[in-house]
Amino acid sequence: MNFKEQSQLKKNVFSGSFAAGLNIVLNLIAYPIYLHFIGVELYGLWAILSVVIAFSAIGGLGIDQAITKYVAEEIGKNNKENILKYISTAINFLIIAGICVFFILLGIKNIFLNFLNLRSEYIPIFHNLFPFIIILSVFIFIATSINAILKGLGRFDQANYLLLSGRFIAVIISLLFFLNGYKIWGLYWGQILSFVFVLAISGIFIFKKIGLFYNPFIFEKKSLITLNELPCIKMQGIRGKSYLSL
Repeated sequence: MNFKEQSQLKKNVFSGSFAAGLNIVLNLIAYPIYLHFIGVELYGLWAILSVVIAFSAIGGLGIDQAITKYVAEEIGKNNKENILKYISTAINFLIIAGICVFFILLGIKNIFLNFLNLRSEYIPIFHNLFPFIIILSVFIFIATSINAILKGLGRFDQANYLLLSGRFIAVIISLLFFLNGYKIWGLYWGQILSFVFVLAISGIFIFKKIGLFYNPFIFEKKSLITLNELPCIKMQGIRGKSYLSL
């Protein structure tokens, strides 16, 4: 390992610890803000709806981890053609899986509502917000999968700092919406715009390093099978993962 690689490794390791620590601080700052502007009950509804994000992550099946692994392998071989195949297949799979998850969750929406036993004044909010929460969940696991490509390219530091920046942006945007009277919708717009930022900047960094990395017309069965053979995919599909800020 040369000096440049050692230096990058140190940056990657440090970024993980630093981002985790600062994320805790952001949470300590954000929670009182959220509770002050929307109250305990509305925030509780948001926390309950976050279960949808965790469930929807099953549709992603841990593809982000597989992308990191196989992009790292192919970049070591300087095989950009295979990188394009893996990434395009993974993203197209996530889009298809996301559409399926969207309709499945919409189909069981009333069952979910009955289980929650919400107060009458929160039922219209639930109905209005629920489909958008599903869309958010699909967008989140696409954005985090794009972000995972940076890790495969050896830039864990960029990936970690982008996610941390997105968390900060979510708090700021939510606060701006709260000040304009948007209540629980302020949380929603804070989340979705923060992941728009993560996806866009991740995409720019990736493009600068390897050029075009996604083709909507590529969907290879062989690449999909390879991606789903990774052991962590099976475990990730079982337990799910949520990037939603609670």
